[in-house]
Amino acid sequence: FSSFYLCGRILVVQVIMMYYKISHGSVTLGNNTVLEDINFCVKDNEKIGIVGRNGSGKTTLLKAIIGEYEITSGYEEVDIISSGDFNIGYVKQNDGYSLDMKMIDYIRSSFKDILDIEKNLNTLEDEMSTHYDEKIVSKYNDLLSRYEYMGGYKYKKEIEVILSKFDFSDKDKDKYLNEFSGGQITKLSLIRLLLSKPDLLILDEATSGLDPIARDDILDLLLDFIQDENKSILISSHILSNKEKIADDIAF
Repeated sequence: FSSFYLCGRILVVQVIMMYYKISHGSVTLGNNTVLEDINFCVKDNEKIGIVGRNGSGKTTLLKAIIGEYEITSGYEEVDIISSGDFNIGYVKQNDGYSLDMKMIDYIRSSFKDILDIEKNLNTLEDEMSTHYDEKIVSKYNDLLSRYEYMGGYKYKKEIEVILSKFDFSDKDKDKYLNEFSGGQITKLSLIRLLLSKPDLLILDEATSGLDPIARDDILDLLLDFIQDENKSILISSHILSNKEKIADDIAF
């Protein structure tokens, strides 16, 4: 499509409200203007569905929102606003996962920063066990404080809770990704992203290729998991019916 509009309601800007907004933007690839006059906003805890036929520009818009494509303006200055430290999480049809990874390693990769600190803490503990050095102790204590601040003592429990919520057992943790079905892989991709705690979760045809039952099951689980949290969702599809129960607004 050449024009995209959503945000019919008045947007009230408050410090406590997280939102993302584009006014009169456009996306140009090479010498071709693919999207123009983009007027778009998503507010705190809002669920929005973008529906359109294949090739209509849904993925281009989403890639522009996450910064993969530059948003410019064809006829006036573009206005892009994001309030606060706005973290966007993006799930596409294939997120580049390696099928020879164990499931638990794939999920834990959401906490890469915490895992890196754990590794450094273990190294420092080994050093302190052989000799005393005030610099090492000081570095260790600083890392430990950072570890606690980042949720290092809670992330394992978070993984246990969300895996159970999405119907995975303890035995599944040591399975390789190639042992799971397409629907299960989609669930794992969502779990991995939800654990990164994005303010805006973008699903780009993430349930494409799944049968209607599996698709509805994943959407039900997703909605149930986030309903008590201030998280926003932007979900694209060429199918309307499966979005009606999850979206507050539908854009075509």
